[in-house]
Amino acid sequence: MKHDIEGGRSLSIRVRSLAITCLRALDNWIFGEIDAFAGVLGWEIDRSRPFTRRYRSPQFDALQRCGLCRGAGWTGRDDHVCGLCGGDGRIARLNAGASREK
Repeated sequence: MKHDIEGGRSLSIRVRSLAITCLRALDNWIFGEIDAFAGVLGWEIDRSRPFTRRYRSPQFDALQRCGLCRGAGWTGRDDHVCGLCGGDGRIARLNAGASREK
């Protein structure tokens, strides 16, 4: 009997391993082209869960919230468009993309 239990465990481990391998292959097949395109663009790809991706452009690191309108895009009670950010609520950081070479 002991041999049958171990054989059953071995079979369940093999079946589980095969299922995981198939799911990973399907995941890579579904997102393969999109992941490759994101890689060409230099985007960050978060693959924290199967069949889920989050893409992020590092260019967003070059932006910060406007300090004058606090990200709202307008100033004052009359809802005037912010003169600093032009209504976007974001401004470019001054040192964005600057290298640290001496």
